[in-house]
Amino acid sequence: MAEVSQVLVKDLLSTGYFFEELKNYSKSAEIDFVSYSRDYAIPYLTRISKSDQEIVQLDSGKILSFACGALCDANDDELVDAIFGLKKVAASEIVINETLLSQIGQHDKTEVSSCHRKAESAKSLLKLLVNIIRMFKLAEVIAKKDNPDGMRESVGDTIKHKWQRSAR
Repeated sequence: MAEVSQVLVKDLLSTGYFFEELKNYSKSAEIDFVSYSRDYAIPYLTRISKSDQEIVQLDSGKILSFACGALCDANDDELVDAIFGLKKVAASEIVINETLLSQIGQHDKTEVSSCHRKAESAKSLLKLLVNIIRMFKLAEVIAKKDNPDGMRESVGDTIKHKWQRSAR
């Protein structure tokens, strides 16, 4: 990552995310993308993922714990690509679960409830990721093609493939 995006803390306060935590942020008037992600977004996702697991909604918290792991595993240079990969995963999960909801109708209450929780968790994740992308004006990274077979998988693509293998 050549340039680290920075945003005014007061602008982040207006989003409603991490209001109490950021209200006490006194290091400077601005915060950079990596610090915001590591100090606020990832711990937030970890908290809500653990909260979902405690409420025995393991299926709905799966995407949140996956997102935590993917963001923690990404180094600072890969963080933007990881955000965009997770955004694609969340959007895909919303479509999949809402399609399933329309197909199963109201006959299987357990399945309906499970699909609804999964879709809501994916929407929550997507909303946070889109907020981060907009606030920091992040641009999606295009993977370089430098492998002998002509393709090199980006971090975002790797995240999508890991999710597809783990989700089914």
